[in-house]
Amino acid sequence: QRVQLKECPADLRADLARLEALWSDGLSRFGGPFLAGSAFGAVDAFYAPVAFRVQTYGLPLAEPAAAYAARLLALPAMRDWYAAALAEWRPLAEKGLAPAQNNLGLLLAEGKGIPRDEAEAVRWFRRSAARGHEWAAKRLEELGIDT
Repeated sequence: QRVQLKECPADLRADLARLEALWSDGLSRFGGPFLAGSAFGAVDAFYAPVAFRVQTYGLPLAEPAAAYAARLLALPAMRDWYAAALAEWRPLAEKGLAPAQNNLGLLLAEGKGIPRDEAEAVRWFRRSAARGHEWAAKRLEELGIDT
């Protein structure tokens, strides 16, 4: 989880309930482990970014939707997606772009698709926060680290 939600408003809860219903229906109707059956398909690719959002915001999902999101996140292609993001963001972060510095810190802190390196993550969060990036400053605050 990267962002701590202060609240889960009624509209968000309704959206999550609908997502749970859609995912549960596909899993039960076609026997899983993916939404249309035993093989990863177009519908799973459609929901892959949603699984990232579930992870990023620590969104509460009931089973089997939570297990489905975790299954998507564990796919090699999803880990490769993180690695591709790292390759894209590192040069931008090194040039001083605060959002890229924050994103690089997130990838390193989570160790998704790349080796986890908390010390390097903190260094990137500090650089980003020093450039005024609020999310990086909040992440440092959550970790109990001074900017």
